[in-house]
Amino acid sequence: PLSQSNVIAQDSTLSFAKEALELSYAPTTNSPSGVAIRMKNGAHYSGSYLENVAFNPSVSPFQAALVHVVADGASYSDIAEVVLVEKSMNNGAMISYASEIAAIMKYICPPEALLRVVDL
Repeated sequence: PLSQSNVIAQDSTLSFAKEALELSYAPTTNSPSGVAIRMKNGAHYSGSYLENVAFNPSVSPFQAALVHVVADGASYSDIAEVVLVEKSMNNGAMISYASEIAAIMKYICPPEALLRVVDL
């Protein structure tokens, strides 16, 4: 069961992910997405999908968020939760990052780290 403090933390993590989605740039794939990472100490890092049709590859929202984790000197082993908010493929998006993020998390995050995916 979630304690009240965890519920509040998860709601703020979702809010950060939604803000990151609003900053994403995806004119070609119509697949805006944002990620927020919540650390064990409560810190948050977010990233937005940045599409680049002139030069491949584009930057996934998880990659963008991880850059902030590393730049701040934080450790992947302190990741508690990752929230992905993305436009649903049922709503016209051409790509989804859920499976990629889950695969990467298996290698870099502690086993108890959670992944939540919110489709819009």
